[in-house]
Amino acid sequence: MMFEILNDTDTDEQVRLGLLRHIAERPGDPPGAMLAHLRDMAERVERVYWTGG
Repeated sequence: MMFEILNDTDTDEQVRLGLLRHIAERPGDPPGAMLAHLRDMAERVERVYWTGG
């Protein structure tokens, strides 16, 4: 799934860079990198929902 996100030309650059950052921070732990990435995305969505931007 991570490779699909990274290789999809429609993926937002910030999303791609965030996932790459988590992969770099957790070498050898792809599931941990994905979990951290999903948590970040959830926090962003929540922040946008509550602040409107």
